[in-house]
Amino acid sequence: MDEDSLPKASCTANCNLTLLESLYRQLAVRDISSAIANLYNEYILVHQQSAEKFYRIEGFPRVLAAIDCTHIRIQLPCHVIGEEFRNRKGYFSLNVQAICDADLRFMNAEKRYNEAHTKTRSNVIERTFCVWKRRFPVVALTLRLSLPRVQAIIIVTAVLHNICRNHNLEDVPSEVELPTAEIMMKCTISSRC
Repeated sequence: MDEDSLPKASCTANCNLTLLESLYRQLAVRDISSAIANLYNEYILVHQQSAEKFYRIEGFPRVLAAIDCTHIRIQLPCHVIGEEFRNRKGYFSLNVQAICDADLRFMNAEKRYNEAHTKTRSNVIERTFCVWKRRFPVVALTLRLSLPRVQAIIIVTAVLHNICRNHNLEDVPSEVELPTAEIMMKCTISSRC
């Protein structure tokens, strides 16, 4: 082997090693995400004591859960069906319906249009979304992944959120500064196709 081919061979080996390491990381993240998502039925469930806890919030009887939706930003999924994912605010998103208990844990269950409902809803489901998005900023930012991966991230972060709530782990400040809704809207409008 002549001297000119050594750096080229070394570069090829380094590039292959970098690609291999990247592949292993992607597979590890996929496998770990799948394992956490498989915990869904164990951590996303109806809690029998919910009615009593909701009643303590604002005297609203027989409430088992609060339900609402939130938009999870995504990149344009594909040009053929992309507009199906543009929401009323003008950006691409998945509209995620969630149900939570009085302890801000996501649950799997299914409006009373009065003051009690409004206070109960805003005090619980809105706070649940806020804590979830602060704990996992990835669901507050634009996800640039395939739709199946976005859906997996939503499930995984909901499971992890409930694990944190079940173990009374403190809410932590976000490691990234989350942009305000106004800034996100300007960015989305300026980057439309």
